[in-house]
Amino acid sequence: MTAINFFFQEHDQHFKMLNSAHICLLPKRTAASSISDFRPINLTHSLDIAKAFDSVRRDYLLEVLQRMGFGVRWRAWVSILLKSATSSVLLNGVRGNSFQHGRGLRQGDPLSPLLFILAIDPLQKMFNFASQQGILSPIGHRAARLRVSLYADDAALDEVQAAQQILAVFSEASGLTTNINKCAVYPICCESVSLDDIMQPFPCQIKSFPCTYIGLPLSCRPLRKVDFQSVIDKLAAKLATWKGRSLDKSSRLTLVNSVLSAMPVHFLTVFPLKKWAIKKIDKIRRSFLWRGAQEANGGHCLVQWKKSARPKIMGGLGIIDIERFSRALRLRWLWFQWTDSSRLWVGTEPPCDKMDAALFRASTMVSVGNGASTSFWHDSWLDGKAPMDIAPNLYPFAWRKNKKVSEELTDLNWTRGLWRMETTQQLEEFISLWNLLEDIQLSDQEDSIQWKWTANGIYSSKSAYMAQFHGSLCTFKANLIRKAHAEGKHKFFTMLLIQAKILTADKLILRQWPCNSMCVLCDQEEETALHLCLKCPFALEVWEALRQWSNNLLLPPPPHVGSIEDWWTTALQNKPKDKKRTIAGILMYIAWNIWKERNRRIFNNKQASPSVVFNLPKEEMDLRKSACGHPSLI
Repeated sequence: MTAINFFFQEHDQHFKMLNSAHICLLPKRTAASSISDFRPINLTHSLDIAKAFDSVRRDYLLEVLQRMGFGVRWRAWVSILLKSATSSVLLNGVRGNSFQHGRGLRQGDPLSPLLFILAIDPLQKMFNFASQQGILSPIGHRAARLRVSLYADDAALDEVQAAQQILAVFSEASGLTTNINKCAVYPICCESVSLDDIMQPFPCQIKSFPCTYIGLPLSCRPLRKVDFQSVIDKLAAKLATWKGRSLDKSSRLTLVNSVLSAMPVHFLTVFPLKKWAIKKIDKIRRSFLWRGAQEANGGHCLVQWKKSARPKIMGGLGIIDIERFSRALRLRWLWFQWTDSSRLWVGTEPPCDKMDAALFRASTMVSVGNGASTSFWHDSWLDGKAPMDIAPNLYPFAWRKNKKVSEELTDLNWTRGLWRMETTQQLEEFISLWNLLEDIQLSDQEDSIQWKWTANGIYSSKSAYMAQFHGSLCTFKANLIRKAHAEGKHKFFTMLLIQAKILTADKLILRQWPCNSMCVLCDQEEETALHLCLKCPFALEVWEALRQWSNNLLLPPPPHVGSIEDWWTTALQNKPKDKKRTIAGILMYIAWNIWKERNRRIFNNKQASPSVVFNLPKEEMDLRKSACGHPSLI
């Protein structure tokens, strides 16, 4: 604490004790032999900055911070952090002597990437200035404004001429030197050009598309199957490190959502997956969820995959629907194209298909001011609808489909080409559209857009994903299952139980698996999920013990109960609001332990009395209460 107090007073006393690190070298390639073969963990012209984080000159960085407007205190803090940093190398687990850093930023420090972005930013400005001064020729495409893309230590340029001199000046100032051995040129339409002569001042590799940049495939043509296969292979490789069969299904569900569904997100933000790729990814996720690793067929999957890939509030297991999620992610391109015209890619074609555009129109409402930003045909600005949706049969005849509202309302330009209409339906649409446009008056205010699915009117990928389930039937309300004071395994079991999907005898017989059809707890009736947990005499004794323990707050299931879902809904009705989550958890624990008793009798040939079975969930609930602090029922 003393060191931290001194730090905020711009002194570095004792701060070295808090600012030391160990370096562990990880090999980048097999048979690594030199120091460059290890990674310390702590035209399109592709450039690689040699040892980017390790090479930044500190005096240069502090001057950049000053020029960017950072105050004296902030710069003093950064200076203390850099000056007091020490490291030691771990060799075979043995720590070596500490040494101070002469330059560079430490790998693994959360502040380092942010400082590196500031350090590399002047390179972008140098190329922009060279373009403005005519040193670099302009890019031909009318919408192209991006000359340099900077990502960590990689840079992509669109021209080689004069680039070497700019890089040399930048290197001298910052200490960041271009690693020519890792640089590459990717020519586009350069068949008649002698690249060897052009690249003589900058002798780097000459490659061809497709290539990979920041994890995404770049190509001059549609992506091939192999480009999608790499995403699938990464998911399959991840399973090899997991012991899926030793995990319960709730733990697997967590890994499916947090890892397997999250790994393709970067790719999905730009590229829609083909149907075959989605099926393969779903097959990997489905097999891991239900079997741990091995391939799962229909008999092993307790819930249909389409139903599993629905939000929990709609009765699903909450697994991400890859196709819907990918579309929700891509809508951000259309949103930022509208709300942030300063982004360098604005003006180029966003990576969105017709379905994406249709969902975006249905999810937004445009308020027209001067009409300079609103697309006449494609944006939802007429009573919350787009003219192309108001007049779908008329739209193909329009000549000026990409013009703005301000342009089309001038001199009735929107009617150009519509004289070719042929049917009475097209004429009716024309009259309806004319009547809507007749009262439109433009103002001096800028156009604005609002997202329908959030309270603040701003796009979010979550709301875009959920919007695609609007109109879907909700099988049952699972909010209390999700929020109940219980463990994940109990919640997962309850989701299956309410849908009567647990593998009781009736389900095993349907799958043609050998089993005894009679209830093992009472040996009186055929075993079903409803009988086992709610109607079996053994189970009723457990529920009766719960009634006595709860002072009649939780009653046994009524004899006329028709389904487990009806029982669940009725059991939680009219209960105190502050107790509902606890009550839901208790119901889960009781049903779970009845199921466990059934399994003990079948697989372990052991049995317990109803009183013992009732005491087991009480012990589990006491442990959970001591760990999580949830209130007791009584």
